[in-house]
Amino acid sequence: MSNGVSGSNGEFAAERGRPFIIAATIRTGSYNLVSLLNSAPDLVCYGEIYKGKSVELPPEVLADVGLKRGEVEARDARGEELLNTLADRNKPAATGFKLFPRHLDGRKFLRKALFSGRYRVVLLQRALLEVCVSHVAAQMTGQYVRREGQPLREQKVEILPKHVQDAIGFTNRHRRICRELRKDEGIETFDIDYRETLQAEPLNRLLAFLGSEAKAEELSSQMLPQSASTLAERVSNWEALAVHLRAIERTDLLEDAGYDANGVPRT
Repeated sequence: MSNGVSGSNGEFAAERGRPFIIAATIRTGSYNLVSLLNSAPDLVCYGEIYKGKSVELPPEVLADVGLKRGEVEARDARGEELLNTLADRNKPAATGFKLFPRHLDGRKFLRKALFSGRYRVVLLQRALLEVCVSHVAAQMTGQYVRREGQPLREQKVEILPKHVQDAIGFTNRHRRICRELRKDEGIETFDIDYRETLQAEPLNRLLAFLGSEAKAEELSSQMLPQSASTLAERVSNWEALAVHLRAIERTDLLEDAGYDANGVPRT
């Protein structure tokens, strides 16, 4: 996926300090991107503010906005006022947070904010098979994120048809939302793939899109990759998986991950 920007002019805006949202879904590398952007001196990036059972904000920020970590009903009752308070708190830095599709459930104010045009929106994506394998591996190892100093718990996983269907379900919802956002000319969006978040040039384009003066080489992340292997190397039944995807006519999932219809890496 090539990264790029869309909006009313199809160009980067010069305005600095404008709030932003990272639209993502599980296993797309959102923790790493949040950590990278939060290390820029003119950006403040939070995690899942609208997590189901907790408010994912640092303790000092929770205290400043008058919330406790488990006060999700009080958080939701404040609507977009909470986001405005956070943005004002961090000025002149631009404030952002990550948003999963499930966060929109039962929160009309959040969908309204997402489509308001007030926020720049980063569309973080990852090949569906990579999401699928990462999800199954995390469930098996119990390691959903890997922070500095933590060991690598890598092991091969068996990917069954139900795993693929599960990944299709939650990934498709995210992609539908991304398509809606791209079509709205009043919303500035930037597409970036998980693999591109590990590269300087796409990150520099993203920083420019967000109005940041930082450069990619100045960023740092507390999150580490959870695998040093290729996608095919991580799957114990890779050949059988490729056969299954051919049978259900979904070889596009292989192609999106960098493989041909037989599961052979494209050169």
